[in-house]
Amino acid sequence: MSQTGRKPQGVALVMPLEGSEHAKQRLKLFLQTLSGGCRVGEACAELGICESRFFDQRAEWLQEALELLEPRSPGRPPKPQPSLAPAEVELLRHQVQELQARAAAVEVQAELASVLPHVIQRSSAGKKTKHLARRPPR
Repeated sequence: MSQTGRKPQGVALVMPLEGSEHAKQRLKLFLQTLSGGCRVGEACAELGICESRFFDQRAEWLQEALELLEPRSPGRPPKPQPSLAPAEVELLRHQVQELQARAAAVEVQAELASVLPHVIQRSSAGKKTKHLARRPPR
């Protein structure tokens, strides 16, 4: 039974990727040793490293690849909140202090109104005398 479809590209998939030639060569050799196309000793000789270093690098690469494939939360990641400039922070602190002072004044006025209602009524009523309209001269 013959299979239809494209032939597997294998390590040829590495060539169009962005990166240095050294990194591409390492990746190709990692893939070849995993697929059985190259022995570890041959890959180490080509890279100029010992087998223990090769195994460490390959394990690190596999771990990073696995972490990239872990499921993530759906949707776009949240945008980082922009940090405020020190001048803006100082301005906001000043505004908060001003608003707190106003709130305290309103609380005092409300207390005075409940304790001394006759004082508040008198001051808000204004003058009791009528304004005399100026008459035009005769």
